[in-house]
Amino acid sequence: MPLTIDSPAILLVACATVVYVVLFIWRLLSSPLRAVPGSFLARFTDAWYFWKVRIGDFHQQNQHLHKAHGPIVRYGPNRCSLSHPEATKAIYSHKPAFPKSRWYSAFGQIHEWTLFSDDDASRHAQNRKQYQSIYSMSSLLTYEPFVDECISIFRQRLAELASAKVQTNMGYWMQCYAFDVIGLMTYSKRIGFLDRGEDISGVIEDMVYYASLAGLTPSWHPYMFRFKNWVAGKKG
Repeated sequence: MPLTIDSPAILLVACATVVYVVLFIWRLLSSPLRAVPGSFLARFTDAWYFWKVRIGDFHQQNQHLHKAHGPIVRYGPNRCSLSHPEATKAIYSHKPAFPKSRWYSAFGQIHEWTLFSDDDASRHAQNRKQYQSIYSMSSLLTYEPFVDECISIFRQRLAELASAKVQTNMGYWMQCYAFDVIGLMTYSKRIGFLDRGEDISGVIEDMVYYASLAGLTPSWHPYMFRFKNWVAGKKG
């Protein structure tokens, strides 16, 4: 039986479409960020931000936006970037006035939390107290041998690169250094990024890439995480 204009299904779809468009326009016009300059497409959807992170040039685009529009720019319907030094003090103070966003959940296991991924301010404060002694100055001094060991290897790798006179990505090497230091502190053994001079099994790239994208869509994280583990299991 063909659908006609007075068909209940057609009317329902039409009404839902009208309601969606009206709500979309209302949210756009009533947004407290409507006067903040930035990417035009980002006013409507996070797709612009997602794509820029996906192709790996958001940091460059963000710099261009700040150069063009000033210290506050908009890169999503509910996202702003601030480049003023005073903003750092307010956002990253010892007792920040801003709660963590759900972006951090992408760095944790499903339905589990860590000090980094926990967005519950009161629980985070309580648990942080239990670890304060670990980060005291006296405790940090005991970690120096681990840091020094990795620094020695890091310097050797940099010397080799300098002798070869090749361009290198220092951000990549700093990641290798950081992972090996943490591995040595935690497991008493370096993971081996500095030793081999490579991202072993793509661990760093996979983690950063996944967390960057999953953090943009935290509601997808449980499904993406399970799928990623399923694929990894299939590959052995």
